[in-house]
Amino acid sequence: ATLASTGTPAVFMHPAEGMHGDLGMIVRGDVAVLLSNSGETEEIVRLVPSVRRIDVPIVALTCRPDSTLARHATQVLLVGGDGDTGPDGLVPTSSTTAMLAVGDALAVLLLQVDDIMHAGEAVPIVELQAGMKEAIIEMTGKGLGAVCVVDAAGVLAGIVTDGDLRRAIERFPNLLEKNAAEIMTREPVTIRAGTLAAEAVRLMEERPSQISVLPVVDGRLRPRGLVRLHDLVKAGVA
Repeated sequence: ATLASTGTPAVFMHPAEGMHGDLGMIVRGDVAVLLSNSGETEEIVRLVPSVRRIDVPIVALTCRPDSTLARHATQVLLVGGDGDTGPDGLVPTSSTTAMLAVGDALAVLLLQVDDIMHAGEAVPIVELQAGMKEAIIEMTGKGLGAVCVVDAAGVLAGIVTDGDLRRAIERFPNLLEKNAAEIMTREPVTIRAGTLAAEAVRLMEERPSQISVLPVVDGRLRPRGLVRLHDLVKAGVA
C-alpha cells in the first residue's frame, strides 16, 4: 500500500494464495519482494522456483542471511529484530516492526522526482527578455527560491536563484534595468522527469557548492517542475 501510494505500482500477494492461482499476477518485468523472518517459511520458499522461472528478480527481506530464501534471492536486505517474544520466540513482534521500517525506507528510495516536485502553475517561469522586476515578482510569488528562464520555444535556458539574486545586487546597482538572461545561471544542473528522487539528492550534494533547488525537465529540456532539497528532506529521501 505504501509503494502504491507513492507512485510505484505494487500489489500484495499472499504466499499461500500464490500457490493456488494468484501467481499469475506476477509477470516478467516485475520485482518480487518476499518477506520472511526466518527465511524458511514453507509457503514462501515454495514460491521461489516459480518466481525464478518467470525470470523475475527476488528481493528477500529476512533476518537470516544463511536461510533458503536468502540463498536463492537476487538481492537480500537483512532486517534486524531477530528477537521475537513468546514461547520459542514465535510471536512476531520486533521482526514485524523491523520489516515495516525497512519497507518504508525502500518505498521512499523508490520515490521519483515527479512525486515530490512542485509542478504546473506552481513552477516559477519567465522568458529570456523578461525584466528583473518581473523575474523577482515571479520568484517571490511562487516562493520556491528560484525562477526558471526559458526561450521562445519553452526550453530551459537558465535559472535565477536567491543566491544569484543576492550576488547580482552586489554587482549591478541598476539591477532592475537588467533582464533575466543577463543575470541567470546558464546551463544549470537539471534532472529528467521520471528519475528516482535519490538521484536528485546525489546531484545536489556532489556539487562543490551544494545546490538546493533543481529544475525537472522533459526530454526536450522544457521545465516540468522544481524540486528543492527541503522537499527531499521532508519526504525522507535526503
